[in-house]
Amino acid sequence: MQVFRTPAEYLDWFDSLVGTAKRVGEDKENALLHKGPYKVLHEEIFPTASLLRRKSQEWTNSRFRNVLGNQTYDVEVQNNLLNYIEITCTDFDEGERFRMLKLLNMGHVSAAGTVLRDDKDRPVDIAEDARCTDEVVDERLNLIVKAINKKAEKKYPDKTGLLVYFDDFSVILRDCDLVRLKDALKETRSKWASVFEAVFLVGPRGEVLIEDKR
Repeated sequence: MQVFRTPAEYLDWFDSLVGTAKRVGEDKENALLHKGPYKVLHEEIFPTASLLRRKSQEWTNSRFRNVLGNQTYDVEVQNNLLNYIEITCTDFDEGERFRMLKLLNMGHVSAAGTVLRDDKDRPVDIAEDARCTDEVVDERLNLIVKAINKKAEKKYPDKTGLLVYFDDFSVILRDCDLVRLKDALKETRSKWASVFEAVFLVGPRGEVLIEDKR
């Protein structure tokens, strides 16, 4: 895994990795709960692949590798304006872990239903009622802004980019939603611009990339 690859090489390797996992049969529970090697796969490799799918032509001569460990970045970069990329995921938190546990136990669950909590803020159920798109997008935006602000409080090496991997699969983003995502980066610029060279928003679909540079 910790080998420098161009975007094309990385995506070939990623597709082969995913294909191998499908052929041998995934451990469904660990995969859904991001346990063991699936944590790295879902929270570091998947986000990197989604970003590189959108930036492959612009970064065709750059090289990337995921780095395991507790250092202040998740991806090392060569031949690029960035030297490092830090990854944060908003698509899987305590609420989503509860959703996946319910899926494993019940065999079905609402993908966008509200996570209901008790008076101690512990997840207790998933609402089955339909939610309007604006409400779901608001939830996604709040998580994105919270993640950016939290990361911006820490110190990182020069020329580090922040990749925010968010849930773009349980709601179809409209043009007005893309504008709101762009506005979120502008509104948080005062926090992240002194820490990160750039911020990227991308999800598992890899169909939309929102970015801003200082």
